[in-house]
Amino acid sequence: MSVNRVELYLTAPEERVPVVPVSEPDHEDVAGDDLAVAPDGLRLTDAGNATRLIGLAGGTVRYAHAWGRWIVYRDGRWIVDQNDVLITEMAKRVSRHLMAMASKLYKEMRDLVWNAALRAESAGSIAAMVRLARGIPGVIVDHEDLDADPFILNCTNGTVDLRTGELR
Repeated sequence: MSVNRVELYLTAPEERVPVVPVSEPDHEDVAGDDLAVAPDGLRLTDAGNATRLIGLAGGTVRYAHAWGRWIVYRDGRWIVDQNDVLITEMAKRVSRHLMAMASKLYKEMRDLVWNAALRAESAGSIAAMVRLARGIPGVIVDHEDLDADPFILNCTNGTVDLRTGELR
């Protein structure tokens, strides 16, 4: 199957990828601690930001490892994200999310989250988020599964079973 024809074979995202916050750390977090946990239960690291990215994407992104490409659900269909442009734009939202979170906090935690938000805006942090998000459970998709049922056709208003003509 061609990479460019993926939109014909996938159905709409039915479930969000679960975002699992870290458990309570074994040490007490302090301002400036690289392993500090934000109020959302995720660490203020590139790995924590990758998990935030997937959560903010709301189940609309998958990574096809065999192709080395992200696929994004947009305008009623799955499309291949050429050059990671769409996923990179989604990753930029993580910084804004952290800034909004920081605005509701006080003192040390506010400063910690605000500084993490500023770091998350850098090109290196954005690239790391995108790279690390590929391995989050539920994100990676086997390209063989993309055409699991060749008689299902994805359309803008649903999916059509080509055997019965039923629109779902």
